[in-house]
Amino acid sequence: YIPALLNQHNTTYFGALCSFSKKVARSVSLDSFTDLITQAKKLNLPLSITLLNNTGKQTSQPVFITSTLQENCMHLSWKEGQAVLDPSQFEFAFVNRLPCDDGCGWISSLEIFGAEGELLLQVQGACEDQQAENLRLRELFSSLS
Repeated sequence: YIPALLNQHNTTYFGALCSFSKKVARSVSLDSFTDLITQAKKLNLPLSITLLNNTGKQTSQPVFITSTLQENCMHLSWKEGQAVLDPSQFEFAFVNRLPCDDGCGWISSLEIFGAEGELLLQVQGACEDQQAENLRLRELFSSLS
């Protein structure tokens, strides 16, 4: 549905985000990624992370993520997984509000893009069981600058 809509308007997902109202999507600092992970862990709020690359995407269940920086690489770890990211590939960050897949409403998301506008990763809270978004999590995403 979304790819067809983007094609119809001759734009990319990144291009669409840049044109949305700040109520829907706004540009934030790349430091927001680390801030989000750190604050979510302190507040005991699980996050779901989706990593994208040219071979596909991997999404975790909502988990408590820890982050460390080692040799210019960001090491993320959680109970049943881990990822190593190269922050030098990060160029743009947006906080946006996305509709949940199950139609339960909207959910906040932090998305990181590369230099060509390609989506590299997405971090969001849980959207499950027809429940509204956790307000503490929504406030955390809203506080990112």
